Amino acid sequence: MEPLYRIELIGLLFGLAVYNGITVPVSFPRAFYVKLLGLRPTSEDFAEGWPSLAKNLRDLVSFEGDVEEVFSRDFTYGFLANGLHVEVDMAHPWAGAGPSTQSHGAGRLKILRTQPSKHHPARKDAASPDHIQGEPCEESGSSTADFAGTYEWPGWDVEAAAADEDARAVTNENRSEYQQTYAQWVMDYSVRPQFYAFAKGFYQVNDPKAVSLLTPDVFRELVEGHEHIDIERLQQATRYDGFSPLEPLIEWFWEVIKAYPVEQHKLLLEFVTGSKRVPADGAQSLNFVIQRVHGQPHALPSSATCASTLKLPQYSSKALLKKKLDIALEHSLGFGTP
Repeated sequence: MEPLYRIELIGLLFGLAVYNGITVPVSFPRAFYVKLLGLRPTSEDFAEGWPSLAKNLRDLVSFEGDVEEVFSRDFTYGFLANGLHVEVDMAHPWAGAGPSTQSHGAGRLKILRTQPSKHHPARKDAASPDHIQGEPCEESGSSTADFAGTYEWPGWDVEAAAADEDARAVTNENRSEYQQTYAQWVMDYSVRPQFYAFAKGFYQVNDPKAVSLLTPDVFRELVEGHEHIDIERLQQATRYDGFSPLEPLIEWFWEVIKAYPVEQHKLLLEFVTGSKRVPADGAQSLNFVIQRVHGQPHALPSSATCASTLKLPQYSSKALLKKKLDIALEHSLGFGTP
């Protein structure tokens, strides 16, 4: 429900990170990068990003009985917004703008049903619930018409369905169409105004022709980095503040780290840098600093993620170092604060 200019700003900041070679601690589905390259996501992209939903739709398509009777589905797309569960008609989702990052005019939403959750606040000026589907909770009295007339979904023109209007039922004959339409709603229509705003901000910084040379997978790795952490290369790239790389404490540190499983490596990287992922060009490109902490031989390690610095007290033994480091990584609250 955020205004589109804020989404555009996020795209601009995202673009600046990519332009400056900064790995972003996000995890977007492959379909996102496909769309940002101006390509059309496929069913494989849908299955990669939403595996459970894709499986449910495949099960519906391959079901041997009466789909309408057993599944009781219709051509609606549901989402949660401000404490309401909203279902919209998937028949005519868009008017005017084409699938271009340069065009993001308003689309058209027809709301068929709204169902308040128990957390949805009561509205004193709400219209009487004349054709809401399902029973509203005791705290709320919003109707579909009231929702459509009062709330805004940026980038969409919202209208309420007529009292006797309903969506098409999903049957054995149209279930393949339903599968394709629902996937399109997930990857395109439901986020189209926001995605176009994001892309507009992103391409204010980056040249579309240069970005188009990338494949979606390479694009994702460039932005998000990858999960494989080469500890040997990380050790070679590490800088020291107040330590010598040959003194016992540092040797103990790397012995402990090399004995850790992969998940602990990720926790260490997140603890020090704020991200579990390594830049596309490898661990050797990381800024990783180990700084000596004086006068606190029993304190936990801490970090400054903005400077990718691990602050390590002068422990008296390898066992004590491992114990303190284990606690810090297991109970970190984020941003290197134990």
